[in-house]
Amino acid sequence: MPGLLAPVVLALPGIFGVELGQDAAQVQAAFAPVVEGKGAFSEISDPAGVRLDYRCAAETRCFGLPADATFRFVDGKLVMAELLFSAAAAPPGKTAAQVLEAAFQGRPVAAKAEAVGRVTRYVVDAAATLAWTQDGSDARVVLALDAAAPVPRAEAASAGAPAGALDTIPGARAWQRGHAAVAERRFDDAVKAFDAVVGAKDAPVLLGEPARLLLAMSLAARASAAGPSPAALADVARARALAPDLADDLDDLRRRLTPAADQ
Repeated sequence: MPGLLAPVVLALPGIFGVELGQDAAQVQAAFAPVVEGKGAFSEISDPAGVRLDYRCAAETRCFGLPADATFRFVDGKLVMAELLFSAAAAPPGKTAAQVLEAAFQGRPVAAKAEAVGRVTRYVVDAAATLAWTQDGSDARVVLALDAAAPVPRAEAASAGAPAGALDTIPGARAWQRGHAAVAERRFDDAVKAFDAVVGAKDAPVLLGEPARLLLAMSLAARASAAGPSPAALADVARARALAPDLADDLDDLRRRLTPAADQ
């Protein structure tokens, strides 16, 4: 991992002071949101390694762009940063679009995707991806090292950006196929693709996490489209095992798919 990080920092500059390859202490010291007040960091362990969360909360009289951020570390080094921008949390006179236009000025956009009023711009180099999604007055920015967190690069490649090292990352191309299948409502293909990601040997943890969730959602969508049947109920049961956080919604779906005589 350290050998991959060094050129990335030089080739794809970070955002709001944060650079790939920094450790948790460096991220806390360097992070520079547009803020009025003072945000707070909290650190927890997660399956990938360490996660550092930042929160600028209105109840503490803090207003920031971004107001929320999550930083993911593998082997002690930053491999992904997710920054969330909310109009409701912005300092007076500031908007996410204004702040991000300035932050992205001079960065060449490799690809752009649009869907239902949401626009995503991708900036890439050989081994890292920076994505800015503007959704009305809110926004999301992700900075990721492709080898450890390849989802943004897979999305960028689907939008026409260079694929970088996706073919060498276990599960990355299968995730890309699944993502396209979901968009086209081909749920059988989506289930097959995300199954391949979840089963891929040595797939990055930060690829397996979203793949399990999308596999669960694809199973649920397939079950809903199929209607009451043993196969549909089996899909719902598997989705529930994959995504316990969706249990309430999946239980509702199971009840809708269960014949009245069996309830």
